Amino acid sequence: MIAGAATRLEPASQALALAVFVLAPIPLGSADNRWVALWCLLLGLSLASADMSGLTRLHKRYILLTLALLAAWVGVAALQQAPSLWTGIADPIWGEVGGLLPEPRSAARAAATAASPLPAVGMPILFALAFLRALLIARTPAGGERVMTVLAYAVLLLGVLSFVAYRLDPGSILGEPKTFYRNVFTGTFVNSNTAAAYFGLGMVLWTCRLVQRIPAGRPRRLSGWAGRLLQLTDRITPTIILSLVAVLACLGFVIMTASRAGLILSLAASSLVAVLLLRGRLLPRRRSTSLLVLGLALVVAFIVLNGEVVVRIQQFGLIDQYRLEVYRICLGLIARYPWLGIGPGAFEAVFPSVRTEELGLFGIWDRAHSVPLELAVEMGLPLAAAVSAAWIATLAILTRACFAGAQNRRGGGVDIVIAATGVALLGTLHSLVDFPLQTAGFLAPFAAVFGAGIGTYGALLPQSDFNFHALRVNAPESI
Repeated sequence: MIAGAATRLEPASQALALAVFVLAPIPLGSADNRWVALWCLLLGLSLASADMSGLTRLHKRYILLTLALLAAWVGVAALQQAPSLWTGIADPIWGEVGGLLPEPRSAARAAATAASPLPAVGMPILFALAFLRALLIARTPAGGERVMTVLAYAVLLLGVLSFVAYRLDPGSILGEPKTFYRNVFTGTFVNSNTAAAYFGLGMVLWTCRLVQRIPAGRPRRLSGWAGRLLQLTDRITPTIILSLVAVLACLGFVIMTASRAGLILSLAASSLVAVLLLRGRLLPRRRSTSLLVLGLALVVAFIVLNGEVVVRIQQFGLIDQYRLEVYRICLGLIARYPWLGIGPGAFEAVFPSVRTEELGLFGIWDRAHSVPLELAVEMGLPLAAAVSAAWIATLAILTRACFAGAQNRRGGGVDIVIAATGVALLGTLHSLVDFPLQTAGFLAPFAAVFGAGIGTYGALLPQSDFNFHALRVNAPESI
């Protein structure tokens, strides 16, 4: 009876989840914790009414792994705020505060601040819910295609509407006055780097749509300029034109953000995805590596020709010296608090006390501008190591699946895995030098693409084992 009810509710449940993936970027990137709580509530309802049938061993293992890591995250956050039974794990700041404040004093604890851990664990909860819901939707390749298609069109539409609003009133976002990044395009986000990552995600998805629709058959052999023109137009369809326009539009949005990492990584991820999609289909394997090298060279040339980004690189370098100094400070904090960290969300409160003269008055450092470093600072090395190991293993699984599947005849399933890999690499590498994964408006669609990739890959694997080279493609046309 329960299984039958879940089957009947599945279309509405999926629609609710897809709505969250689409709408999360709109309210200023959902930076307010109230929006995070709302998206978590809606995704929780969607997940509770999801159809759980047809799960493979890989699906079940990732569900258990995600829940285990989330439980560990919440457990560490609760332990950090609990009154310390053993004074050895208490932050020394509480001993100093005890001599300055009258009674009643806050009890000593491992965290550097006394606050509820619930707002700080909202982001990992949101990621887990979005990842698991997309994984369940993509337990069939058609479901993975649905996630990718909805997000591709959502990014394009939101970019166009945001661009029109920006041209009409460059000094505001959705009617709210801009405080920072007044001279660049930020879409519906407050931060231009997060906006670049979001539109880069759309660029990767539309690149997949474009390349996948290029006919694989050999063109007709025609002579003369008229014949060659006819041969070219034979292969151009309205869907190819739309996809090409969408890729260029998303690229334009990324350029307008003036984000160095956003532009470099978006172009690199799109080039990698294009080569993987063409490998073994339109290109011999021996030429694919050469094409990838050529694509990366074109990326470098494009960046050199792009004035705004070049100016920023000339001013600050690829990674400016101020961020390097912040990273050095973070390493010092990790050395001081290696096991439990300083507490979730405590970086902004603690950083002023360890800020060095090298930073001067430059910048507002409420973030470490490196998600792995900030995770280790706030939650300790053991949890950071566990999360990083699971993340790297997942990227390795997706990447190997791409190269294994690209050698065979492909259909929708492997194309979805390739698209998810490109987006995963884009978001991961960008988060090494910035904080797009700490913004709910980007985190929700990113986790959805990530989960759709794992869900589709699990559906393509034989039930008995995890043989990367045993990919079987029986899926409809891809995104």
